[in-house]
Amino acid sequence: MFTLGLLLSELPNLWVRRCALNKDARGVRIGVAVMTLLGLLLLVPRGFEMAHLNTRRDHDAYGSVVWMLMVLHTSHVVTDWGDAAVQAAWLFTHEIGDDQFADVEDNASYWSFVVLTWLPIGALVYGLARLW
Repeated sequence: MFTLGLLLSELPNLWVRRCALNKDARGVRIGVAVMTLLGLLLLVPRGFEMAHLNTRRDHDAYGSVVWMLMVLHTSHVVTDWGDAAVQAAWLFTHEIGDDQFADVEDNASYWSFVVLTWLPIGALVYGLARLW
């Protein structure tokens, strides 16, 4: 569920990046607000994933690695969500200039990084366990 939501979130992310490149203030405001909401919503299935992992962090080396990878990726999701929330607050209360458009573009690039890094991490966490 998390993986599907993460992959689908890339669609509005690409749209907000394009709005930033085109210096579309209205589109950027809407897009960053949408991405903030999506980031928050994605933390819900991630919470369920963390609660139902099939290993404990202190059980063995595999468990430690799984938990480390999950916490690492979750920290990236939380970091980007926080960044997007602060950007949304700024964008709705201030005039948008070239610096803000560049910041939105950077944040969209970071979200793409978060999405792409989950693919090998998810494969390791969920796929590798099936090979044992």
